[in-house]
Amino acid sequence: MSPSWYTAIDSWFSAYHFDEDVMVSLFQYCYDKNALNMKYIEKVGATWFQKGITSHWELEKYLINLEKIKKTGKKISRILRLNRNLTAFEEEFIDTWINEYEFDMPIIEEALRKTSGKTYPSFNYINGILKAWYEEGINNIDQLKSYLEAAPAYNSKTSYPGKVERRNNFQQRQYDDDFYEKLNQATITRKDRA
Repeated sequence: MSPSWYTAIDSWFSAYHFDEDVMVSLFQYCYDKNALNMKYIEKVGATWFQKGITSHWELEKYLINLEKIKKTGKKISRILRLNRNLTAFEEEFIDTWINEYEFDMPIIEEALRKTSGKTYPSFNYINGILKAWYEEGINNIDQLKSYLEAAPAYNSKTSYPGKVERRNNFQQRQYDDDFYEKLNQATITRKDRA
């Protein structure tokens, strides 16, 4: 290890206030990612610092949460058939759904089900659904099922409140025999002219 590494490590200890265990874990994490270079290590260290990590316990909690987000993201990608890695912004949505809203996968899957029929389902759309459910106080799948059964906005006939059914939503006109007689005479007159 060159002297510049020692200088960098000292500066990271000062800047990030990491315990020795966290610093060792930082190097192990970067080594496992095949990215053992100063810029990457510094970037990961800065991210951990922004997340409030200074001790080994905080780091463990963060890494467990990160793994949960990654697993959930893979399930969502598979369900939506995205065939790509999720972006950092999409992972932020998942972080919100799991940690802020405290939703588990069955509730998230129900929101994903609402995207069927959409050519390009977006995370903004899914987030809108989940945010509405969170604001309604839904905490588990049973509450969600009850809510969906009771809420007219989410039943199978309409997709949003105020949607008007397009079939049989008009008053049928009534015609009498006189109308049909006049129509028939007009048709005969046109044929005679031709």
